[in-house]
Amino acid sequence: HSAVSAAAPGDAGGGCVFCSRMLVTGSAIMQVSSCVALSDNVHGGCLSTLSFETQQTSSVYLSNCSTLRRNGFGGAVTAFIGIRVLGSSSLAVDQSKTAGEFAMGGCIYTTILDVIGGNLVVTGCSTTGPRA
Repeated sequence: HSAVSAAAPGDAGGGCVFCSRMLVTGSAIMQVSSCVALSDNVHGGCLSTLSFETQQTSSVYLSNCSTLRRNGFGGAVTAFIGIRVLGSSSLAVDQSKTAGEFAMGGCIYTTILDVIGGNLVVTGCSTTGPRA
């Protein structure tokens, strides 16, 4: 994967995916990687949404995403309302980062995170900045 997708205007969100609601269910497989949001007040390097839910035996893999300017948050995923990982589904997030003043949530930034029967694995994330 050498191609990098980017969102670049002010207040950018969702380097690869921006939506209001996301549902991944059944035996679906979703993979989003190598995305970046590149401006002030950016959120969701891979994915920016209001709510994000995985169900049944679906699997979601988000990797190598970043938000790289002032006030970045949610290096891989920002879900403003919440994330639910249900059933036997899995959400894996890795190798993502957010950098800048007031940076937060190197991998995940959300209000409510519920893991009910599913698997959540988060690895290799970082926030860097003077107030991170």
